[in-house]
Amino acid sequence: MATSKDPMDILPVEVGEKVLSYLDPEQLALCSIVSRKWRILSSSNTLWKKFTPEKETLVLDSSEWDDANQATVARSGQKASKYGLRRTPHAAHQTEGSWWSYYKRGYARRARTLKKWRQGDYRAVEVNPSSDYATVGNGAILVELRGSTMRMYDTNWCQEVAQPVQEVEVWPERLPPGPEDGKEDCRLASSTEEFVAVIGADKYLMLYSYRPERGLEPEDCLYLDYRTEGFLEDVRPMSLEVDGPPRKRFRLVHWGSVSCCRDGLLLLGHADYEAYVWSRKERRCLCALAQWPTGYVSITSDGRSVFVGCDDGIYVYWVSGKARAKLDYGFRCCGSDLRVSFNAEALMCWEGESFWHCAWDAELRRLGAPFRRGGGALLHPSLAAVAHLAEDACGWFIVLTDLRTRQLLWRSPPSQPLPLPPVSFSHNFLTLEDRLLAYFFRREDGFSWILLDLETGRLLANNQVPPRDSPRDRFLICSHKIIVTDSGRCLLFN
Repeated sequence: MATSKDPMDILPVEVGEKVLSYLDPEQLALCSIVSRKWRILSSSNTLWKKFTPEKETLVLDSSEWDDANQATVARSGQKASKYGLRRTPHAAHQTEGSWWSYYKRGYARRARTLKKWRQGDYRAVEVNPSSDYATVGNGAILVELRGSTMRMYDTNWCQEVAQPVQEVEVWPERLPPGPEDGKEDCRLASSTEEFVAVIGADKYLMLYSYRPERGLEPEDCLYLDYRTEGFLEDVRPMSLEVDGPPRKRFRLVHWGSVSCCRDGLLLLGHADYEAYVWSRKERRCLCALAQWPTGYVSITSDGRSVFVGCDDGIYVYWVSGKARAKLDYGFRCCGSDLRVSFNAEALMCWEGESFWHCAWDAELRRLGAPFRRGGGALLHPSLAAVAHLAEDACGWFIVLTDLRTRQLLWRSPPSQPLPLPPVSFSHNFLTLEDRLLAYFFRREDGFSWILLDLETGRLLANNQVPPRDSPRDRFLICSHKIIVTDSGRCLLFN
């Protein structure tokens, strides 16, 4: 009897996966063309999960599909959305075992995106520059809010779905009293991979959940007091991050003007110049932070700490409300230009064209003295480093500085000075895959960006976006896949 010459037919599945685990992604992808056995082994989530960044949330999980949906896809090769669109699934959906290889599909999507970044390959979509924008669905969905109409652009499938903002029609009896014309003045407060928060001028907050097969659906309503008139525009809303079951509903009857959810927390800023920390799971107010005579301009959280920006510095609190530290150092939060960014090792605060950096230990028992630069960005969440610009006799270059030791970690090659214009943007760094750094700037003849490899220091790409009418002074980076310029264009890198 003939025996198989393929070693994978002899080895147990666990041993075969262990052998393939030593391959890089390119070699692992080639294994799928060897045989059916190799294709099944090389599509294992165990192998591809290690190539997925920890911060990325994949939405193509088989648990999101019930048996009926899977049967429909198997019979027709298509799936229907609640909006009546017929979408043809990826080829991976039609292969055996594809429901258990979504990490592989996620890596393929990221590889295509990075390839388009290098080649300068993008699709331009005309959008309204006066609208609010947010991204959901793993950075592939762009949500536009103008007046009381919310439009969802599915950039993966090249379809546009328009849906009116539903909080006016769905919960009319639950809204606080206020002028009818105020309901037309809504704005996007923040968004995550699964949620979009819309705040109205008559002081109410709506949460919309996102599912690939259903789109955006109204999830919950939070009442905000109408007496906060005049204070709403003084507080800058930060990012919204929600954990736990997305269908878990909450009712928090309290008034405020800005929210930020992370790790089950809901932060509310109020007209009495206090900040309150709510627990979505326990459905109660955990604490009220200290009162500031002049109010504050920003509030955000990392799940353990609450950061409040005031006119005399940045205050840091435990979630329980106990004060931890104050970052003053002469820094003043004076207006809506303030932005706060943080990771496990560092905190950065922007103000106009400059920003401050400060490093701390894991428990925030020790703060390092900050230093100031013009333009920059924090990098990998586990790295206390910052990227910023510098200039010497050879021209402009990018520098990576350790926030703890202030030592130079890396700089772009002196032989390749950056083609920077006299006037650049203040917040124009974007990290891709934690090893590629994109820097955006504006020329007289349009937008440009360069792409650098942080490991080798090589300049990978130098691309340009042609101007449209009269280019404005700034642009908005929504995600790795979507760039929105305020001259009225959306650039899609997928």
